[in-house]
Amino acid sequence: PLIYKKLGAKAEQEFKDSLETKKSTDVLTARPVGGWEIFSSGLANKIYETDPTAEGKLKIRLVVDSSGKVTRTKVVEGFNEEANKTIIQTIEKTKFHPSRKNGKVQEMSTSLVMVLQKRG
Repeated sequence: PLIYKKLGAKAEQEFKDSLETKKSTDVLTARPVGGWEIFSSGLANKIYETDPTAEGKLKIRLVVDSSGKVTRTKVVEGFNEEANKTIIQTIEKTKFHPSRKNGKVQEMSTSLVMVLQKRG
């Protein structure tokens, strides 16, 4: 639930204005259908299936085309070879909402950083 404090008419209007559609010059980066939280959780589960002792930082670079398809994936910082292969396969099967710049859909690279903690 959203909790807020009533701050008066001016503050309320500023809050409403901040919720308005962003200007057409804004950039909206690619994001997984379903959101980052669900995607990250699913990816972590796949990694743990491959390597139950996985822990540490995961850095991934990926390119999402204008249709929402991942066209390139690179594990910048990962785990063992088998886990990294699973990471790439999982990401490349994921459907993304494409990036938008100036209101137009476009290809764009983005990064994902996750920290996995030892299960147990």
